[in-house]
Amino acid sequence: MKWYVFTILAPAFLLSQPSQRSTSGTSIYDPNGNAISAGDSQQVVSKDGSSSVQTLTTLNGIAAPLERVEEKVISKTETSKIVERVVIPYDTNGNPGQARKIVTTERKNADGSTSVEVSSYRADLNGSFALGEKELKVTRKTGADTSAYEKTVVRSTLNGEEVVERQVGNVVATKTSSKEDVAIERRDLNGSLQPAGRLLVEKLEKDGSVKETTTTYAQDGIQLQLAKQTISETKTTKDGSSVTKVDVFGTNTPGRYDSGGLQFREQQIIEKASGAGGDLKEVFSIRRPTLDGGNVLGPVSKISERNCTGQCNNP
Repeated sequence: MKWYVFTILAPAFLLSQPSQRSTSGTSIYDPNGNAISAGDSQQVVSKDGSSSVQTLTTLNGIAAPLERVEEKVISKTETSKIVERVVIPYDTNGNPGQARKIVTTERKNADGSTSVEVSSYRADLNGSFALGEKELKVTRKTGADTSAYEKTVVRSTLNGEEVVERQVGNVVATKTSSKEDVAIERRDLNGSLQPAGRLLVEKLEKDGSVKETTTTYAQDGIQLQLAKQTISETKTTKDGSSVTKVDVFGTNTPGRYDSGGLQFREQQIIEKASGAGGDLKEVFSIRRPTLDGGNVLGPVSKISERNCTGQCNNP
């Protein structure tokens, strides 16, 4: 059985608020290059929140809800903002499942730091919400162009709340460049936080283009091993259209001999063409290395295309 996905957003409380509206249709392409409709979506977003219902439709025209999402701003002051997002999934028979609630709290603290707390709750059979996971990120300025942050991930277990991950990052940011160095620790079987990896992100803006390099290291015993790297470059024109090329490197490439170290896996291409009134056309394609070896790229394969009319700033 084949399914199509589309989204309908028509919340009554949004109709009285200034809102952004858009309608989009998405197509995916099979290996032969034939376009297959992947559904349509209508989006309405206001400054106070949004509401959506995602529905699956079969070729027989039978529609069944897949997911309902409601998001609203609980409170907003000069120093804080709280946003609540409730997600209700449905099974293939249209029966609602256990709801999830995500509460995001942003604060400007008295000591000059900023904090972002994301708490995820899951409803039980009685409809009561219990905390499942909480992320807290606190950022402090350490200089004119530098800052540092600490992020902890806490999960609820039978033994209470336990810290399962900790990230410590240092950021150097100017108007045209930034560098971020993140050390990652995770909880081991003995309950202690141990080094688990490192993440380096470098960004540079120059001559109308943005280049970003993300390098991931994984902990192997007492040493860090290079695990993955992506290098992206985005060029934007005056009308807002852009082309992004992302080169993806991994520890091995499917179908090719593993010679060790990072190998070129694929190039992703995202083309965005802006139209009048906020319209947008987005095409996603990939190119993969040929089996002859080296970094010689094969032909471009189109994966998907999305055409959006209206105010399409929200993906």
